[in-house]
Amino acid sequence: MKNKHFFIPLIIYITLSLLLYPFFQYNLNPDGIVYISIAKKYFTFNWELAINGTWGPMLSILFIPALLLNVEPIFYIKFVNIILGILLFWGLKILVSDSHPLNIENNYTKRGKLSFLQHISGQSGSLNLRDDVKNAFFYAIIIPTVYFTYWVISPDFLLLVTFIFYIGLVIHEKFLKEIRNSILIGVLGALLYYIKSYGFPFFLLHFSVLFLIGFVSAEKKDKTKIAKYGFLVLLVFSSISSFWIINIHEKYDKWGISSANNLFFSQINPKNNLVHAYLNNGIIAPPDSMSIAANEDPSLYDIESWNPFGSSESIKYYSGWVLKNILKVIQFILVFSPFVILLFFPKIVSRIIKDKRAFTIIISMILYSSGYIMLFVETRYVWQVML
Repeated sequence: MKNKHFFIPLIIYITLSLLLYPFFQYNLNPDGIVYISIAKKYFTFNWELAINGTWGPMLSILFIPALLLNVEPIFYIKFVNIILGILLFWGLKILVSDSHPLNIENNYTKRGKLSFLQHISGQSGSLNLRDDVKNAFFYAIIIPTVYFTYWVISPDFLLLVTFIFYIGLVIHEKFLKEIRNSILIGVLGALLYYIKSYGFPFFLLHFSVLFLIGFVSAEKKDKTKIAKYGFLVLLVFSSISSFWIINIHEKYDKWGISSANNLFFSQINPKNNLVHAYLNNGIIAPPDSMSIAANEDPSLYDIESWNPFGSSESIKYYSGWVLKNILKVIQFILVFSPFVILLFFPKIVSRIIKDKRAFTIIISMILYSSGYIMLFVETRYVWQVML
């Protein structure tokens, strides 16, 4: 792929984003208000108040430079999102160019059969697509990236970009074969958690699945090395993640990766009509002196738990809920990426299974969406799958 067909779409994206800025500069949503409020607690060193088990710390931390520079946060975050859009282009370039975020030479193409993606490209790299396909891809993602930039203030765009770089590492042939690759995977896994608590169970599940596949399929002489680097990944991930988990424990006096474990199940409780139960109790005071809204820390309020398996009626309702979420994800994907319907053809499926990287990406899409399917699905929750 010639660089001009990467930089021209990138420049178009930046230009469009800047031209559209005046129309979206005041765009603000309830979640954005919360993240800005929490950022002010970090900025004023009110660490005890800033620690929040419901809202991940990373997006609030990104707001701190705006407070230091005395810039309006809702204006500032739009430019941060433009930078994230640029990083998204870069991360996707890594994936479709069959390169590595650490610029390690890739020898994967020297072995293995041609996959479906290789068949399309006519080349030997699993994601090393033909130049015209790459060119079309980067022009095609201009509008979606502008959409991600201005839709809402949320950690989901940051999560998407981090996810893309993480996938770029795990599909590389150096996966579980090199120290720096393993360390960076652990760091990015922890970053997924700091961005959004959903990142913690996703990373553990996703990495465990890929590790088991790699370990079982490896030659006997390589199993010890794979186990060693797998342990290193988990060590880095747990070491970084434990800092936030300990802080949550200190504040709420209970162990967990998040203090909002009951929120989603409470919301989908049929009695609550998809509204958080604590919001049905009239006007509620903010949780602390620096908060401006009750939803800054909903875990401090009395939240009625709901067990989806507590009765036959609950099981029936929850089964229907999950089915609706599955259909909703499929709808999002088909509207956003209609070509994905090709994946349902048996011959294409068999070819993807034979291709290590294409198979890994499909597995990643399924695993990422599965958690939200069990809870709650919104468009921004499954951008990773849609893109």
